[in-house]
Amino acid sequence: MNNSENVESAPPAEVTLEVKPAEEILPKEETIAEAEAEIEKDLDEGNNVVIEGLTRFERLGESVKGLSSEMINILKSEYAEKMDALHEKIHHLMDATSERIDDVVDSVFGDVFRPKAELRRISRAPKGERREMLALFKANLKEHLDGMSRLQTAIIEQIRENPEMSGEELKQKIEGEADELHMSHREKITARKLADAYIEKRTNIKTALEKYPSAEELFRALAKSEPKGNIEIVVHPVSVYLKCENPDDFAELYKNINLSEGEEPSGLQKAFAEVARVGLTLGASVRETTEPLLNGAIIMENSSVIGDRSILEHEEQHSIYDLFHTVLSKDSGEVKPPDMWSARNDHEREKIFRAYSREMRRDADETAKNEFLAYTKEGFDGEEVVGKLTNGSSYDFLWHLRNSRFEIWRAEPLSKEKAKELMKEVYETEYVSTLNDAGSAIDRLKNAGYTIDKIIAVLTYEPITRWKKTAEHLLSE
Repeated sequence: MNNSENVESAPPAEVTLEVKPAEEILPKEETIAEAEAEIEKDLDEGNNVVIEGLTRFERLGESVKGLSSEMINILKSEYAEKMDALHEKIHHLMDATSERIDDVVDSVFGDVFRPKAELRRISRAPKGERREMLALFKANLKEHLDGMSRLQTAIIEQIRENPEMSGEELKQKIEGEADELHMSHREKITARKLADAYIEKRTNIKTALEKYPSAEELFRALAKSEPKGNIEIVVHPVSVYLKCENPDDFAELYKNINLSEGEEPSGLQKAFAEVARVGLTLGASVRETTEPLLNGAIIMENSSVIGDRSILEHEEQHSIYDLFHTVLSKDSGEVKPPDMWSARNDHEREKIFRAYSREMRRDADETAKNEFLAYTKEGFDGEEVVGKLTNGSSYDFLWHLRNSRFEIWRAEPLSKEKAKELMKEVYETEYVSTLNDAGSAIDRLKNAGYTIDKIIAVLTYEPITRWKKTAEHLLSE
């Protein structure tokens, strides 16, 4: 029954609006007009580049009709470099256009600091002014990095204090922090995405636990077997912590947790499971599971051997990092095979293969960064973490590339000896140097009085290859 007819409507509340003059909140008209003209110019140029590329393809298609396959391959090789350059130009134009749009938006919202835009401005300034501008840039960058770390710390604190907070409430709190820290429009969007990612992850965890209401049911779903001992579940804001008192249970979980229906564990998974069974693995965080709702949320502990030590801080840091990584990472796609045959000489081929190998290394760099932050959270010094990642243990993230005959084949027509030399340079010398620089950066920040949480917050936003430079910026006078 509808009772709306019997309810007397309350008079509308009086609303008073403070209207500010447009000139106080909008950028000057000529600034907008200039930015719009620049953006229009970029879009026109980008459109012309695309049309030029399509025209080239059409011409190429007409020209190859009736040619032998050998001649077609020669033509493809000649055009490959030109088309790669064309793609690069299109991406550059789109990035430039996006940055100009951000410039206009930021000019509406007031005083913000955008490092890339500032560096562009400095590079275009008269030489006599650059030194002073660069000094100011360094000071602003330090403040900016500090602000980003405070924002991340604030987000994590809000999550931990009130894990049941609604998405809108979390966004409002983040917005308030971002305004105080003079965050740019793009950074605010990133902060909102982090809030959305958290709410999605939290919702997924709740849904999964409704689906598997007991510890035993969840274990069966993930391990594909009946538990032999006691299983305990502890729910945290972005993770589900499974404690296995029986080492056999931990080993079965370790072996089967990321297998799809009907899939059998590989020999390597079985070997790792046996290592876990004898107590050499204390715990793990799992990025993918048989239950997609719990991807990136499961932490498992081998309680039979862990003793007084807690792995929670280490493994939960992995879960928190995964949350940030889903928002902050840019999908670079698959690494393209190196185009070795289009190079004019061996010097060019070496450059191409070295660049390709560095691209192949990026997953290892990312995984090493994740481990560095987790061990830092646990209390280890940077130098100690370097030791853990370089002692030939399960943290050797590049063994499959260093020993790959397929990668050596990719280097042809370079000799096998030269390919091995370049692979050693990138996968050993450069990689270990990156880890040493990362460990040194963490220790320098600690010695300068930075807290562990602040170090993690600052370095989360930077690739591990830039940690040394980031620490230098933060510690420069």
